[in-house]
Amino acid sequence: MGDKKTPKGMKSIFTYKDFRKYLLDFYKHKKRTLLKFSYRKYSRLLGVESPGFIVNLIAKKRNVSQPMVFNLCRAFKLSGIEAMYFENLVFYNQAQSSKAKKFYWESLGILKKIWKPGKS
Repeated sequence: MGDKKTPKGMKSIFTYKDFRKYLLDFYKHKKRTLLKFSYRKYSRLLGVESPGFIVNLIAKKRNVSQPMVFNLCRAFKLSGIEAMYFENLVFYNQAQSSKAKKFYWESLGILKKIWKPGKS
């Protein structure tokens, strides 16, 4: 909704403040549209064998590595500014210090301001 890359029925990545919520919404969307979609298929889409990988990410029991951010963007078909937003969202959510959180929060705001629907 709002840009050409967002799957129909899903909100734009720019509406999210937690990448884990996006992971869950993506799973729910795929489950609704592809009856045989599962956590196992979701994990394989990311190049991971363990179906528990996604479950643990969503449950905040695991963090996302830099290389996995790339795999997630590819799986979600995010590129350009959308991929940059997602990457900064991951870093914001995983930041340990208030200084880092502030930096990534400001980056998210800037990316949101320069984003134009349909032009990533």
